[in-house]
Amino acid sequence: MKIVFDISTCNNPEENFYLRSLCRTDFVIADEKPDYKSCDVAMFMQSPQTDGSIKKALVINPNIRIGIVDPRGSKAFQYLAKSHFVVVNGVEKADFFSALQPNVFIYFDYPEVRKCVKKHLPKEKMIIGYHGNKVHLAAIFPNIAIALEQLAKRYNIEFWAVYNIKKFGKWRSGMPKNLPARHIQWNLDNYSKELAQVDIGIVPTMIPMAFPRFNKRICGYSKKYFLESPDDYLIRFKVPANACRVIPFALLGIPVVADMTPSISQFIKHGQNGFLAHSAGGWYSALEQLILSHEKRTEFSANLYQDIADIIDVDKQNARFVDFLNDIVRTNYTSLGRFHVPSVARCVKFRFNILWENLHADYSRLIRLLKKIGDGG
Repeated sequence: MKIVFDISTCNNPEENFYLRSLCRTDFVIADEKPDYKSCDVAMFMQSPQTDGSIKKALVINPNIRIGIVDPRGSKAFQYLAKSHFVVVNGVEKADFFSALQPNVFIYFDYPEVRKCVKKHLPKEKMIIGYHGNKVHLAAIFPNIAIALEQLAKRYNIEFWAVYNIKKFGKWRSGMPKNLPARHIQWNLDNYSKELAQVDIGIVPTMIPMAFPRFNKRICGYSKKYFLESPDDYLIRFKVPANACRVIPFALLGIPVVADMTPSISQFIKHGQNGFLAHSAGGWYSALEQLILSHEKRTEFSANLYQDIADIIDVDKQNARFVDFLNDIVRTNYTSLGRFHVPSVARCVKFRFNILWENLHADYSRLIRLLKKIGDGG
């Protein structure tokens, strides 16, 4: 089987983690001008050139199998209709794109970081670290920011943030108050040079909700039909939640506290190899336990790597991926049609039916009460 990765559709190929990992197998060839005629499978990423490249590949070789690597949002639907499979890095994406493409392979992509065993010792100053994009940094407000501010009142802590300052500017929105912070320019070398010095890693993935109390009210149904409560969690996270940000911490021997999104739970077992949190209190408690115990930091970091080592190993992922592609090549496959969301009329009818059920229940209770009064009960 011959597989080509069309790198003309890749932005910054030298920084593309999928490209680096997938091309470690002999089956995958990276090429800017591939010979589609001799290929069994062609893989593309999402770019302005993607649609034209897919059409060209199918004209030259109608039997070629098309794969979309790391599709982003509904803009990728135009490509999925012509594809035979997709490659994503988490269950959120797998779920989202399954409406059009059921052949989904979850491939954990991450920067090349040398595995090391970090020796955690009691320290006077604790460094809490982050790596990722600037958006998730801003998203630490309010819950994580509040937790960090309260921790800074009791413990000697510092916050290190590794992100692309040159491209997106310096992070200011949502920064915790009265907490020393160090801003570090992202590059591939800074995982081992800078991030390796961190004592505790955080992986925020939630998108803050504006006016959560108000949103809970307007999202509710008549008379709390679904037993709604002001205590309910109303959470929002991106389709590309990117739980793979846990992996560099695991490779560097650093314990992690993370938001509790679905794909994060593929890595973190709460209280065994890390902590999951959402509320400010949850974040405070989790971080405090790791601040106070170097033994727990050592235990959790070792457990985290041990638990995920097999599923993130590049060679093992590639072997599983080749098996997946063999099935794709052998299958005479047609893609699904798009699943449409319910119409406005259907949604209104659903709410009306619930309102009617509640009114009917109230009427029945009133009749029983009047009958009881009439009977002198």
